[in-house]
Amino acid sequence: MRGEVVLLTRNVRVIGDDTMSWGGHVVTSDTMDDLGNLVTGQLFFSNVELYNCSQENTYQTAIRFEGA
Repeated sequence: MRGEVVLLTRNVRVIGDDTMSWGGHVVTSDTMDDLGNLVTGQLFFSNVELYNCSQENTYQTAIRFEGA
């Protein structure tokens, strides 16, 4: 799933839903397209707060980079 937000005049607050003690996460990864080309994942955050999106004392963070 991909999302894009541009030209905001306020800060963005992402609030995770507390389902089974897991709020949510943002994953950025590299992948291959249909032609076999490497597509590089990019993440640009500015003035964004992630609330209730990770688990304390674990390796499950709110922002992850996999294969990047």
